[in-house]
Amino acid sequence: MENKKPDYLTDWQNFYLQYFGIKVDFSNLTIPEKKEGFNRPLFIPLNMLPQTALDASKGKYPCRSKYKDPSLDGVIEWTEEARDPRKGAYVIWIRDSVESDKELKNISADELKEKNIQGITLTERLIYGLKYYSETKKYLDNRTTTLCSGSRDAWDGGVPGVVWLIDEYWIVCCDSDDAKPGRGSREVVAV
Repeated sequence: MENKKPDYLTDWQNFYLQYFGIKVDFSNLTIPEKKEGFNRPLFIPLNMLPQTALDASKGKYPCRSKYKDPSLDGVIEWTEEARDPRKGAYVIWIRDSVESDKELKNISADELKEKNIQGITLTERLIYGLKYYSETKKYLDNRTTTLCSGSRDAWDGGVPGVVWLIDEYWIVCCDSDDAKPGRGSREVVAV
């Protein structure tokens, strides 16, 4: 494990102050060891939930949820969440790409779980989208849906997905056993 705190630590603290109005201190977090090809860290603070991430995103670009629950926080089955920000802040590494991982396209969330491939959660994907937009003024997932395979919904075990469709982000529900060429997850490296 790397314990030295790189320059991007301040960048992430500034991001949360600017977009969420919160002061965070990530200096005591253990940063997972980088894996080849995983060049983008995502810092997730304590209690950063999907609805908070969605609300901050709505302030910058149009986005909506297909879920009927008024809050995305109620959509998540927290006992199945790969990483739970209600239990503490954390850092993950992902591939720095606009679209979901090409290696994980057309693979269902159930298959990914069987293969022990850690996937991005809904909260992480929403934060990544806002961070990417803050840096480039461009959008992720223009051609494919990111399957948030690290999350499950509370109703039927489905998996949230995020896609840019006709000038806005959509948060959709995908079947956990369904694989499609236009859908893929994003693998993460976590502690």
